[in-house]
Amino acid sequence: MKTFNVKPLVQASIFALIAVALVMGVATRAKADEFGSDYEAFSTQIRELQKHCRASDTTCALANVASTILFDRQSHVMHPHVSNFLAKFDRIAREQAVIWADTILEGDYQTDEKTQLDRVEALFNDGKFIGYRIEYSERAWDTSECEEQNDRYVLSTCVEGRIREASFVSPSLTSWTRDDFAYASFLGL
Repeated sequence: MKTFNVKPLVQASIFALIAVALVMGVATRAKADEFGSDYEAFSTQIRELQKHCRASDTTCALANVASTILFDRQSHVMHPHVSNFLAKFDRIAREQAVIWADTILEGDYQTDEKTQLDRVEALFNDGKFIGYRIEYSERAWDTSECEEQNDRYVLSTCVEGRIREASFVSPSLTSWTRDDFAYASFLGL
């Protein structure tokens, strides 16, 4: 009877499975938060300030929080303080919009994938600076009733609008989390 050593085959198979799992895990990783060193304290504070909000209230403001607009694309506001950080806020907005592929874009929407930073606010609780709230968007189309041609949507026949979302960013700019009351939604023009 012929025998052979299965140990190298088992080890190779396990290694292959681990390699595939790691590649798949990295390739499909989409996250809505960035966990910097101040994330736990920052996100807890934001959730505490939002706890009075109801799930059905998509425009709920933070309790006892004042805000100052530092940047607003539509009204052309640009506070000198934000100009040093605008590139960082823009990068955060682009990273946050990546999650849309696993959420709103799995439905009847398509975007141009050009994330635009729309607004930056500085947030203060009882006069103390607690972080930023950023709003961002992408040009989008509701494809639920579009004409199709060669298995592609004719975007000129779709309802055009923007997908908008907001996130909170810690004062250190190392942690951020989506605003639970301003998840990505489509707003037609």
